[in-house]
Amino acid sequence: MNGELLYTQTSDTVRLHGLLKRSTRDPHPTCDVLIFIHGVGSNFYQAAIAPKVAPVFNRQGISLLSVNTRGHDFVFSVGSGEAQRWYGSANELVSECVLDIDAWIAKCVDLGFKRIGLFGHSLGAIKSIYSQAYHPNPNVELVIAASPSGLSHTAFSASPRAKDYLRCLDWAKAQVESGNGDTIGNVTFPFKLLMSAQTFFDKYGEEENYNFLRFMDQVDVPLLLTFGEGEVNSTNPAFENLDKQAHPIVEANAKLDMKIFPETNHYYSGMQTELAHAAIRWMDSMSDTFEIQIENVSKNFDDQPILGDVNFGIRKGEFLSIVGPSGCGKSTLLRMIAGLEQPTTGKIEINRKVTSRQQIAFVFQEANLLPWLNAFENVALPFRITKQAVDTNLVAETLELVGIQEQDFRKLPKQLSGGMKMRVSIARALVLRPKILLLDEPFAALDDLLRTQLDQELVKIWGRDKLTVLFVTHNISEAIFISQKVAVMQTGPGRIRQTIDIPFAIPRENQIKTTTEFAKCFATVSAALEGSARDLGKTDQAQAQNDDTGLPSNSVGASNSIGELP
Repeated sequence: MNGELLYTQTSDTVRLHGLLKRSTRDPHPTCDVLIFIHGVGSNFYQAAIAPKVAPVFNRQGISLLSVNTRGHDFVFSVGSGEAQRWYGSANELVSECVLDIDAWIAKCVDLGFKRIGLFGHSLGAIKSIYSQAYHPNPNVELVIAASPSGLSHTAFSASPRAKDYLRCLDWAKAQVESGNGDTIGNVTFPFKLLMSAQTFFDKYGEEENYNFLRFMDQVDVPLLLTFGEGEVNSTNPAFENLDKQAHPIVEANAKLDMKIFPETNHYYSGMQTELAHAAIRWMDSMSDTFEIQIENVSKNFDDQPILGDVNFGIRKGEFLSIVGPSGCGKSTLLRMIAGLEQPTTGKIEINRKVTSRQQIAFVFQEANLLPWLNAFENVALPFRITKQAVDTNLVAETLELVGIQEQDFRKLPKQLSGGMKMRVSIARALVLRPKILLLDEPFAALDDLLRTQLDQELVKIWGRDKLTVLFVTHNISEAIFISQKVAVMQTGPGRIRQTIDIPFAIPRENQIKTTTEFAKCFATVSAALEGSARDLGKTDQAQAQNDDTGLPSNSVGASNSIGELP
């Protein structure tokens, strides 16, 4: 398989290599790169599955990075003399896979990939599941686990090969207990291979550290489990009836899926391209869902209709701005998505991965900082509201992310400029790492220069953290500059009049505002907005007063809804 030869280094200085088969198509909306992790003793230059599936993924906008871990090949060494260390499948501890996987994820991030998936086969599948169950990486969007073996002491001890297994286990335990865990033996279970006593005991011992059935439901991203029909119907104790054992776990967890491929084996012989196609269909099903979906929503205040029959959806990672005349219900719509208001009719659904309202952050028109707390303490407030221990490192990191320097951390709000106050407000909203960010005209009171600067920084944060963003503004130029889509609302009662795609690539430089294409987008949004404004006279005074003023900034409701929502 031709491609780009890459290398990375783990946090404990192990140098690893891999091969990237880069897609030249537009990135898939769910995943733009898969890290392929091989099984026992394999490597990126001998893997049987990766070369077959890579072209299928590439055609769908998904690059494939086939990588080595420290368990590649059977034995290799790093360094010399007293500093020499031995690796390979004969010497690896599976738990150390998290160091390898994190290093490859960091490499993908450095290469500019935004939506990273793990695709493991055999022991690589166990490593993929284990890493995201016990050491989840926030850059991982999904896991595909093809044929993970069932490393179960209970199953092995009750199998027809129990005698062989227990003989190898007794040898490994005796070596480890005598301080000779690095002794290499020619074990015969599960098949003949060289392995150190420590590695055998770690992988196949009584504690069942890597029995994926015990921890796969702890993975917090979508996980697809696959098997070949031949392996789960075999008498091999590592695979026999694994599909039946996994079934109740999969059925009980909405994030888990499982597919059995008929008439094929552990290596998916004759079905490797279908394995890739099935994975793509699974990813497509996720990209077809919305992070936020609004269906037939209406809202009345004192029997006055503010919103009526609102229908639209926002996909995961999308940046959508809403513009519209005053009184059309923009702020009311945002508050309903946040859970601060309830619709009169209709429903608002949040994606199943957004597991609590704490993962939805709201930035109001005013900074709403508590005047007796300094900048650092205001950003730390969501930890206290949600009764969590304050992560001081995360608070500092988030303040720096929005451009607040360390010397300003201890300043009170009255000592901060308007722009700095809004930066602190945004930091407070981001500190618990939400999945959805709602912003209600946060920069309206700022001058144009500062507003543009904060717009650019917001877009950088969105791209970095892959947030789903809904941004309300009256400024057409701002909406076009920062968004992927602009929804124009109308009054009488408020509803979505038109949604306009913005064709420019992200990130965007300020010079784009002088281009003909930007002017065309501006004219399109303006025309839709002018049509909305003509409907303004159809709404009565009560509706106009009840909408965009909403809760006053000093009200109990507003002040209790600072940053992340408890």
